[in-house]
This record gives sequence, C-alpha cells and structure tokens, in this order.
Amino acid sequence: MITVHALDDGLVLPENEDKYREAFEAAGTTDRLVQLFTPTGGHCLFLAAWTPALQALTAWVEEGQKPSTASVSPTCGNCLTDQTPGPWGLRVVERRAKGAPVRTLVCSAEPGDCPAGATCIEAQHHCR
Repeated sequence: MITVHALDDGLVLPENEDKYREAFEAAGTTDRLVQLFTPTGGHCLFLAAWTPALQALTAWVEEGQKPSTASVSPTCGNCLTDQTPGPWGLRVVERRAKGAPVRTLVCSAEPGDCPAGATCIEAQHHCR
C-alpha cells in the first residue's frame, strides 16, 4: 500500500497516517506500507504526486521495486518531502467509538493513542 498525504491537509489530518502505520505494525506487515508526504496541496490538490505514486505502486507489484520518497520525488519534480506529521495522539485524542471494542484500536504508546481509561499494550499494538 502506498499512501500520499499533504502535510497541510486541514480536512483529513496528515496525522491519520500514524494510525495506518500502527495498523501495519500490529499486523506485522510494515514492509507492505510506503507513506509519502507532500509539503502542500491541502485535501486532494497534490495532483503532481498522484501519477508517480501510482507508477511506483505498479513497479512495486510487478517488479518488486519498493518505492521511497527518494525514488518517487524526482519523478514528480521533487513534489514530496521527507518531513512527516507528528504523532496522531498529539493532534487528535482517541475516543471510544460506539460499537467498536477498545481492543480493536491500534496504538504505539503515544499520548492520546487510547481513549480515556484505557492503556496501550505496546507489545500487541492494541488498547486495553
């Protein structure tokens, strides 16, 4: 999976990418995730990165060439950055979701990773 997110996206916070990474860590599949970031572009306006990211994903699947910021950025006029958003829990505090058991929430022991009254079992990457 390749994700592309603008660091200045005010609609879907780029810190959400932290939760994707945590989910892949919990599943033991971080080798299947590449997260790319653009410094600007807001929500869905980082058009220059879309085609190169899709081409990189295709090459990864068909040729086994796992992409990175360094390999994709030159193909889009250096539209990507090595900068990453901060931890999710510092911007958005996890809350209990109706119908979702706390144990289904992934975490990495960052502040706010689990709802109030729950703690992160870091070895399992899940709240309890």
